[in-house]
Amino acid sequence: MIDVHCHILPGVDDGPKTLEDSLEMIKIAYEDNITDVIATPHINHPFQFPGEANSNNQFQLLKEKAIQLYPDVTLHLGSEIYITPSFLIDIKENLTTLSDSSYILIEFARETLGTAILDAVHELKLKGYRPVVAHIEMYSDVVARPYIVKEIRKSGGYIQITASSLLGKHGKEISGFIKTLLADKDIDFIASDGHSVYSRRPVLSHAYEYIEDKYSKEEADRLFITNPKHILDNKELAINVIEREQKKKSKLLFPVIAAVLALGILSLGMTNQFNSADARALIKAEANKSESLSHNSEDISEQESKDENLYTKNLQSEDETSLISANGNKTSESGQDISKNSDSRNVSAKYRSQLESLQSQTEGQLASLVQEIDYIKNTTNDEVERKSKIDAKLDEIGNLENKTENKVYSILYDMQNELEKEGLDVSEVQTLRDEYHQIKSQRTDKYINQLQN
Repeated sequence: MIDVHCHILPGVDDGPKTLEDSLEMIKIAYEDNITDVIATPHINHPFQFPGEANSNNQFQLLKEKAIQLYPDVTLHLGSEIYITPSFLIDIKENLTTLSDSSYILIEFARETLGTAILDAVHELKLKGYRPVVAHIEMYSDVVARPYIVKEIRKSGGYIQITASSLLGKHGKEISGFIKTLLADKDIDFIASDGHSVYSRRPVLSHAYEYIEDKYSKEEADRLFITNPKHILDNKELAINVIEREQKKKSKLLFPVIAAVLALGILSLGMTNQFNSADARALIKAEANKSESLSHNSEDISEQESKDENLYTKNLQSEDETSLISANGNKTSESGQDISKNSDSRNVSAKYRSQLESLQSQTEGQLASLVQEIDYIKNTTNDEVERKSKIDAKLDEIGNLENKTENKVYSILYDMQNELEKEGLDVSEVQTLRDEYHQIKSQRTDKYINQLQN
């Protein structure tokens, strides 16, 4: 098998910290019958991993050691690129693609709308890349509207899911979403997204066996061997989209994307989609617009959403209890499960408390900055001076967003790693993330209205 998405380089991102751990991950991959691993360190990530610039050197070091110990496993260099609007504007020509091919692995902020992902895929295609959207199941808007995946694929984008998500690691809703995609062959790659020896391990065999058992060996080979080999050989992979009968209204991408940008202007910064210059430009544009920007993103009718949910539920009913793991054992509601649920709640409560404290602290700082901008507007008569002062405050808001973004990611990373290390359910990470985004969106509306008045 070929693993096209794995954080295996030592000391460059949130993957293994030491060379020894990286070599142990290669051993795990080797024992799992993985012959090729594409190392995909984070690039342009809001967490600003300090080792990003050293990826090439660490890859060469690991490759030399791995050849001596595990000659049957071939390492390839790639990257996982975090896409933001400003990044799309200034795309560099020397991006690290997957195994020096035209394929590029991309990720987004978790709350990014599917239409924005679609637009980014289109932009990257125009630049000559073949974009692969990493862990598509982690974007809540796409999970709620699975047909967007077809639009992404029709635009030339490829879809990757994570093996652990297929096996139910992130909850029933995401499992049902993946089954929806599998029904129409809307998944192109299944990868490990491996990060360490203990949690998020580079293992694909269980997922392969699940696909082989539930679908076919041909489908398993397509997702784990044949399609990934197109990346290694830098050959075009044909995209076949199975159209399902449904009446959909045409979507206007630009109004929706504009709404997304507007919602991010004064947010606490979970997305980090904007630098301070982005924020300034957007806030100035907002001053000339009408009030209810937050509703522009509702481009799908209520009936269409119901249709999609019904389709997903129908697929879920085939296996209503839960996904069966590859070894054929069903999960049971035992005393051990109850104990694990209790442990999971305790871990979640700890990190929820940290996030609530961070929200409270940042909201106070944000409210203060907005008040200062309001004061400047009311007391500074000179237009040039007023503009200069307001721009300085907007820069402070941008910096606050970035700092909060890093802290939020740090908390959620620590939470997921602790849950996985203890073998506990990690779906609460997504729940906390979604709650945070909802609070952030409400707060954004509040401050946009405050600045417009």
